Amino acid sequence: MKYESIIFLDFDGTVTSEETLSGALMRVIPKEQMLKVNSDMRAGRLKLNEVLHMAFDSMPADSIGPMLEYYRSVPLREGFDDFLDLTDRKGIPVVLLSGGLEPFVKEILGDRFDRFLAVHCVGVDTSDGFMKLMPPDEGDGYLMRKDNVMRQYDYDSAIAIGDGITDVAMAMGSDICFARDDLARHLAHEGMRFYMWDDFFDINEYLEQMLEDAETE
Repeated sequence: MKYESIIFLDFDGTVTSEETLSGALMRVIPKEQMLKVNSDMRAGRLKLNEVLHMAFDSMPADSIGPMLEYYRSVPLREGFDDFLDLTDRKGIPVVLLSGGLEPFVKEILGDRFDRFLAVHCVGVDTSDGFMKLMPPDEGDGYLMRKDNVMRQYDYDSAIAIGDGITDVAMAMGSDICFARDDLARHLAHEGMRFYMWDDFFDINEYLEQMLEDAETE
């Protein structure tokens, strides 16, 4: 099916009000180890997918419990439910692209999980009593190459909403981009056009205006 417009939405730090994946790891990994890993990533000695495999693969499956407890404490970014209501009313499909783990994404979204056209995230196999990450499209240092997933869809124009470096390829593959935090800084440095946003109320306002303008053309 071909869509006139489609929205590709990041999850961690975008839908959630903080970076939940790193927050979850801090619940099960000693602080000193986390600091060393972050240092190695900044120095280019480790890539994000390597870090996540090191952290999660072979972790006891019962470690999911303490991390889920943390996830339940993290609020969603303001205006998110209104955003879903707006896209439902206007018939704009929303695809969630997350390098986060499926149990955590499902825990936070709850009943909202079924409101997306699709949710792409990292599966977790616990069949042997340990966690094993099952990335859908791993490469380039990431558990999910979001631009590759985008190519699975047929559309005339795409809107990207994100906050981090893992969203750069998604942003560059879209016609309109809403960016904040590290993503906004990167795009600004590259001289790319984007819209700054703080919460989903900002995005909702723009989408309403964009749709009104399209109707009057």
